[in-house]
Amino acid sequence: VRHVRDAVRFHDTVRALDGSTFLEIGPDGVLSAMVSGIPLLRKDRGEEQAFVAGLARLHVSGARVDWSALFEGTGARRVDLPTYAFQHERYWPTVLDVAPVDRAKSSADSWRHRESWERITPRGKVSGTWLVLGAEDEFAREVAAAVGGVVVQEVPDTPFDGIVSLLALDGHADENGVPHGVIATMELIQSLARRGVRAPVWAVTRGAATSPAQSAVWGLGRVAALELPAQWGGLADVTGDVSQLAAVLAGDESEVEIREEGVFARRYDAAAPTDALWEPHGTVIVTGGTGALGTHVARDLKQRGVEKIVLVSRRGLDAPGAAELREELGAEVVACDVADRAAVERLLASYPPDAIVHTAGVLSDGVLESLAPERFADVFRSKVASALVLDELTRSLELDAFVLFSSVAGALGNPGQANYAAANAVLDAIARDRRSAGLPATSIAWGAWAGSGMAGGVGADLSTITMRPDLAVESMWRAVAEDAPTVAIAILPPKSKAREQKAVLNGDVLEVVRTAVASVLGYAGPHAVGVDREFRDLGFDSLTAVELRNQLSAATGQTLPASLVYDYPTPRRLAGHLRGGSVEEEVMSARADEPIAIVGMACRFPGDVNTPEQLWQLLIDGRDGMGAFPVDRDWDVESVLSTSITREAGFLAGTADFDPAFFGISPREALAMDPQQRFLLETTWEALERVGVDPLSLRGTQTGVFVGTNGQDYATLLTSSSEDTEGHAATGLAASVISGRLSYTFGFEGPAVTVDTACSASLVAMHLAVQSLRGGECSLAVSGGATIMTTPYAFAELTRQGALAANGRSKAFSDDADGAGWSEGVGMVVMERLSDAVRNGHQVLAVIRGSAVNQDGASNGLTAPNGPSQQRVIRAALANAGLSVGDVDVVEAHGTGTALGDPIEAQALINTYGADRAEPLWLGSVKSNIGHTQAAAGVAGVIKMVLALQNGVLPQTLHVAAPSPHIDWSAGTVELLTSAREWSPNGRARRAGVSAFGISGTNAHMILEEAPGQPELSD
Repeated sequence: VRHVRDAVRFHDTVRALDGSTFLEIGPDGVLSAMVSGIPLLRKDRGEEQAFVAGLARLHVSGARVDWSALFEGTGARRVDLPTYAFQHERYWPTVLDVAPVDRAKSSADSWRHRESWERITPRGKVSGTWLVLGAEDEFAREVAAAVGGVVVQEVPDTPFDGIVSLLALDGHADENGVPHGVIATMELIQSLARRGVRAPVWAVTRGAATSPAQSAVWGLGRVAALELPAQWGGLADVTGDVSQLAAVLAGDESEVEIREEGVFARRYDAAAPTDALWEPHGTVIVTGGTGALGTHVARDLKQRGVEKIVLVSRRGLDAPGAAELREELGAEVVACDVADRAAVERLLASYPPDAIVHTAGVLSDGVLESLAPERFADVFRSKVASALVLDELTRSLELDAFVLFSSVAGALGNPGQANYAAANAVLDAIARDRRSAGLPATSIAWGAWAGSGMAGGVGADLSTITMRPDLAVESMWRAVAEDAPTVAIAILPPKSKAREQKAVLNGDVLEVVRTAVASVLGYAGPHAVGVDREFRDLGFDSLTAVELRNQLSAATGQTLPASLVYDYPTPRRLAGHLRGGSVEEEVMSARADEPIAIVGMACRFPGDVNTPEQLWQLLIDGRDGMGAFPVDRDWDVESVLSTSITREAGFLAGTADFDPAFFGISPREALAMDPQQRFLLETTWEALERVGVDPLSLRGTQTGVFVGTNGQDYATLLTSSSEDTEGHAATGLAASVISGRLSYTFGFEGPAVTVDTACSASLVAMHLAVQSLRGGECSLAVSGGATIMTTPYAFAELTRQGALAANGRSKAFSDDADGAGWSEGVGMVVMERLSDAVRNGHQVLAVIRGSAVNQDGASNGLTAPNGPSQQRVIRAALANAGLSVGDVDVVEAHGTGTALGDPIEAQALINTYGADRAEPLWLGSVKSNIGHTQAAAGVAGVIKMVLALQNGVLPQTLHVAAPSPHIDWSAGTVELLTSAREWSPNGRARRAGVSAFGISGTNAHMILEEAPGQPELSD
């Protein structure tokens, strides 16, 4: 009775079990309402109804329920439910006949932003121990007096509450233009972060707006504020009353100027549009002229009729594309290191300029905590040292424009670009200094340009913030016509409307994470943040990822890495990490010879076959799925038929159809995705559903993906279209992503392997999946293959090779075999260790007893099949299975229907399986029904034989006029399945072999066995 006398500590227990599912077995569900639990009994409804409803809720929450115990003795039976009905739309690239409406020009004015300074009256007083770090001079002593601190030259080990850094006042720089003060400031912040010191650093400058040496710290500080807020306080430029500094340090503003006339806080807002436009003329020198941005500028200059365009780069005509650019534009291309003063003097003497556009720049990104001083050298040399040389040598010239390409990284900060931000802040200072001297100068803080450029190598999707290059250049000329020395031209993300909602740590860590995500991204609240959606899909980029890290660091008191959202890519997984979950996984163990169970299948094959049941119906009806060329792929069918020997082949319906929203994919990315990836997503989902597994429940598990492919011709179609898929084509068309896409979408963390051995690819992939399961690398595996023909070019090539059947049908092992029936298809199976399948209650469709893969080696031609190699791979598979040739009843052959390949394969089968057996080995080929589905051929044969095991029938092989006379059928006991025949139990387990041989010379053979304990087949 302790629960009556003592405190039960229910709240403490719930907090300790945060993230668990609570099942209440009490009489009335009193506690469930407090913890979102599941009650098994309710006083307002009958026991049976409440109990079953509770179990159902438990089941859909992801818990395992033993339903067989509940329904035992009731006569209830398990029935298959339909898989998800995908909501398809068409995604297929087309060449537009009409130019699209240009809606971008009207938005170019919104790209303009500019800094301003608002007068403020700071109030407050600093407390605690403050250090003033720098040389002990009169100004340092004034600062120390203002903040009640002490001047030091090194940071002591004793506690302190803040640092006022005067390191930026060092006016010296190295030969690359890197100020000593910016390196010293960076090293100060790094040392505090390494020591875990959370005291803020305020960097003080004096006239940094026009000082190249001091302004670099302002760019650095803007990044420090984003990456290391615990160690960063702010920036203060003091040219007025230093006594105001204490109030500034205690205030809320992080970028402040203390001038003679008062204290001002920096703002960065939209700039008013302008109708002014500067027209370039005469001779214009473009540095970085052969780079991506310089090329855009040069082409615009050509269109505006500039008399002489001089494109300057270090490599000159040796730069990629430079010669072609010279020919296209009639420009001068000059090799010159613009940071070399003597070289620039010669350049200006040879080409006296009317305007200079300095676009040169390089990146060397890295997070501030690990950024080395050496990483500043190349960045500053290309941007700063060269700009200083150009500034010095052109002050006496009558220039009309002096344009510097800066970046919003310097104006606003960008995580991972502290060195780049510092360099660009210097360019802004150079422009201000020139303007103050009455010289032309415009520094433009650019955002991301569409296409290549400084943002071209960024791994994130920047499609929503990239600017059209032609409009960006026009915006630049408008900025040059203005009086202001600096402006930003960028598409900036909107300011969040929910930033005021901060995350506070309490018992529900997942709710803390969702609240922080909503705050950073501006969602209506934590309820709008899906717990299993990837942070990328929620809208995170490098900047907002750091903001989330900072909020969660503040809420948890933990020091968290900037890579947080990449290491734990969903709110649920991140919450698990914050609770103290370990990243270490239990290493799985497995028997090396354990049979592998096939527990699920899904497919798409010619003849409107969209399920395994439809495939079986096609087989048992004795039909084939070959037909006319499709009219929904924008092919010129008449032209195709003029070069193809066949007018029919095997095609899937709805190749252009996809449901991207279901998989969290944008329409733009869907268009860039090879249809093979789309079909594999759908068939993988269906195969898992058929197992009775929610695919989303496998997120974070050691599920492996092994997929066969034999080419991606969608790239040809996409690049010849006018569709804008930039940023997605790289992943949409890559062979490696065919398997990686499945792992990424479903959150699988086992091996992900794409196999290309041509026609044997899917069977080789299944072989690798078997080895991975037996080796304990994965707990579950999805495997198969896909080939989709998005262009018709293969038909002309195969016709020239004599490889196609005239009527489009594969006549496997027939005396009139004249080539393959060419087709496409997709097939996926779900596999797990047999012991796991039994333990998980999954229906075992068949068992993989053994498999093997080998190569033809130096055979009679690269693409010619090799009989001895095929015999070796069969014997290896039998040995792997621990079986003899007489233990296998039937072989699903590669059987393409070619006059060369069929006799070689049949002879290999006769010499292996056909020897020393009492009953004949039956031989068939699914290619007679659905054609040669290329990379999916092997898995098609597996699915066919699994269905045959389940139904007890060996389907007929079609289109066999008579067994081929080129095969010595008398040499062994092998017979063709020219008609369907019953496949009944014969006192031992029924087994089938499946073969697939690739044009690459890679051979595979797999042995399937009926599921253990399978009941007697009914009539």
